[in-house]
Amino acid sequence: MFKRITTLLIIAMLAAGMISVTVITASAEETEAATEEATQAATEAEIAETADPSPAANVIYFDPVSSGWVEYDAIGFHIWSIDDAAFNGYFWGEKSQKGALASDGRWYYDFDAAKLTIQKDKQYGVIFYAIKDGAVTTQTYNLIFGSECIGKTAACEDTIYENPEDSHKTTQAAFWKEGISPAIYGPQLQITSIGNVVGTACPASTSPYELFVNFLHNTLQNARIYANKSDQQLLDDIAAALNLTRTDVEKAINENGLDVDWTREKSSLPDDQPTEAATEAATEAAEDTPKSPQTGYDTALIILMMTAAAAGICIAFKKLSKA
Repeated sequence: MFKRITTLLIIAMLAAGMISVTVITASAEETEAATEEATQAATEAEIAETADPSPAANVIYFDPVSSGWVEYDAIGFHIWSIDDAAFNGYFWGEKSQKGALASDGRWYYDFDAAKLTIQKDKQYGVIFYAIKDGAVTTQTYNLIFGSECIGKTAACEDTIYENPEDSHKTTQAAFWKEGISPAIYGPQLQITSIGNVVGTACPASTSPYELFVNFLHNTLQNARIYANKSDQQLLDDIAAALNLTRTDVEKAINENGLDVDWTREKSSLPDDQPTEAATEAATEAAEDTPKSPQTGYDTALIILMMTAAAAGICIAFKKLSKA
């Protein structure tokens, strides 16, 4: 009886052992398969994240490494239209603004993938921003671009601009590389709230003169308080940075109907009107120059005399004929 019980116990233990081995083996196989699948997914994700665009892709690049940016998980591209009414961009911070990482460390934004169309001969603006742990940590100043900038790279140099709206804040300026003129496609030209001029490229939809007129109308009073400059110096400094003349300033002041302590004679700006002495000299030279018979009233007099002479000849000829 004892031997029979012992035999049954041994058989039960062997059976349990076989079941355990089967379960452990199956678990190991499942774990290995799951690990392999996860590794493959991670590898595919990594390849997708660092995939380079095709040479013909509609992309723009930003180089955070040469810009000195260190702390970021991703780079965002906030893009808007300056003069393209049909452009429909995305709001700040939307997922669709996130760029892709190229194999050389640059980040790029694919307009086709984002379903955005960049029209030829239109201007757009872009702000590059760093994303770390889901938050924006730093951003660039407004940079103008167009279809000529497709495939080009932007990066920050050592230029720091005052925030046009808040003079207490500053931001890095990005510039296009590879032969793009900063006067055409560069940091947006603006007059700050305290009367400083920042940027290099004036939007095609406006002009430096119009920027100056708008400053006088909207921002002059604020700049008078915080710029610590006289009206004369303030307006001369702004106009000089915008390559305007005394006549431009005078016209803008009159156009706004402002009471400004600025006078043309005291201005350090270039004068695009001839001086009084030059005008008098030109007038005297014109008076001393004999008029050509082919110009002025002398021409009309000669024609009149020739017509009268011809008429006299015709009359005389008729009288001779009758005779």
